[in-house]
Amino acid sequence: MSASLDTSGLRPDVTGGGLGGMPPIDDPCGAGLDWRNGVEGLRRSIAQSATPTDAVLASVIERDIIPRLMLAQEAAPRREARARGALDIRDSTAFARFVLASDPPTIIDQIELLLENGIRLQRIYTDLLAPVARKLGELWEQDRCTFVEVTIGLSRLQQVLHEVARRGTRTPQRHKVPRIYLVPVPGEQHTFGLSMVEEFFLHAGWETACDHAASAETILQTVSRKALDVIGFTIGTDTFFEPMVRLVESVRPIAERRGITILVGGKFLHDHPHLAGQLPGTTLVLDGVSAVGIAEELIARSPREIGSLAAPQTGP
Repeated sequence: MSASLDTSGLRPDVTGGGLGGMPPIDDPCGAGLDWRNGVEGLRRSIAQSATPTDAVLASVIERDIIPRLMLAQEAAPRREARARGALDIRDSTAFARFVLASDPPTIIDQIELLLENGIRLQRIYTDLLAPVARKLGELWEQDRCTFVEVTIGLSRLQQVLHEVARRGTRTPQRHKVPRIYLVPVPGEQHTFGLSMVEEFFLHAGWETACDHAASAETILQTVSRKALDVIGFTIGTDTFFEPMVRLVESVRPIAERRGITILVGGKFLHDHPHLAGQLPGTTLVLDGVSAVGIAEELIARSPREIGSLAAPQTGP
């Protein structure tokens, strides 16, 4: 898709040398070049150039000038964002609006400004990106944003999360790599926090599998057949608590037989931690930052060797 750039303000200087090296309006080398209808108009007039002089000028403009104009157009919002300075990490509402109005590179620029100002990456995950994801959901529930806008915003957050994580420093590869399987309760749509938890485990040197759309049957098959050390469930709303209780009841005997640790977490359990008592055989994780440490401690107590394949369960 071609971009459109308004160049109506870039008229050649009628008094002499032109603007930024552009030929003056009475220069025959510039005759017939249409600057008034944006870059596409300029391209069309270039294509119609007939004389050798026009052809040389057309080549220069097509090869050098137009790409620079396009880059300037793309870079302008990012320069403006940097000029404004970093947004307040405590203002999730302002950052949510910023995410809705900006492309991923511009958002990443803001994250980099926060990092340059001494904000730790884990705090950006937990105190900014996660609250912003929740705020987007609230804006939709309050009819202040459309479903499409919220979906686009969350998609941008996912891109930012993966790009920022990619730039971070990861733990060197372990000799024995622990494995974790991360899933929401089937039907749960609040899964951005799960993506952040996966990044924490990846940075700690774990092997991860994260399936945001896993069915109960898929979860049971995976726990029965795959070499896992930990399975982690997340839940965002009370709607899915009873299904979670039933799912954990189904998974627990298989996990116990195979030496797999079960972690549970998510916003709903964070807000109602006492309900974890209805999920026996599991360990509650209240935030993503502590998840790795809790998992490491639990598997260190396990008699099974990390990353080993316990005897598969023959049936669900």
